[in-house]
Amino acid sequence: MQHGREVQVKFRRDLGLLEITMIGLGPTIGTTIFLLVGPGYAITGPSLILAFGLNFVVTMFTAMAYMELGSAFPETGGGYLWVRRSMRDPWGFLGGWMSWFGHCIVASFYIFGFGLGAVVALKTVMGTSDLVLFGLDEGALTRLFAVFAASLFIGLNYRGTKITGRSETIVTVVLLSIVVLFVVFAFVHLFAGPFPASNFVPFFRGTAAGEQFVSLVGSM
Repeated sequence: MQHGREVQVKFRRDLGLLEITMIGLGPTIGTTIFLLVGPGYAITGPSLILAFGLNFVVTMFTAMAYMELGSAFPETGGGYLWVRRSMRDPWGFLGGWMSWFGHCIVASFYIFGFGLGAVVALKTVMGTSDLVLFGLDEGALTRLFAVFAASLFIGLNYRGTKITGRSETIVTVVLLSIVVLFVVFAFVHLFAGPFPASNFVPFFRGTAAGEQFVSLVGSM
């Protein structure tokens, strides 16, 4: 409020359709889809496919709610604005802070996942099972890579919207390429043998839908 009048906040339209699509698609892919597939398969076996399918249905309901509300309230504010418009104070205030903390937790999960992935990649390249560099063990290296990733993207966002859009486009294209290659090689491996159906037995081993939901809910 300024002198008793409400101030309307608007963003500049610096991003095109490609950048906006990539910014929305990138967090949907995230890093956990790479990190949790292996542990998830170890827990639940081939039924991990079913876990992904169930979580896709759940996440689609959330995505549809976001699409409807985003179309009904196109102003700046997102989830905070929707709660503020539909409920009395202090729910809008609390909803905004809870959304902010939730995004911080997801971002922390992502950058820590990047650190773990970087350490695993280095161990694979160097052909060692116990990685120590410059006197730093694997735990310290994981945190170091995570801090590096966080600092890099904070710097890119600080530079401006256009730089953020371009960098997100590059990252998303790389992630999509990895996913496509993974799917192609997985199908080749699955159907290359004489009895591909044997790869789905036993189908159920445990439960993994909860941990796979993390990989899908990050974009929300």
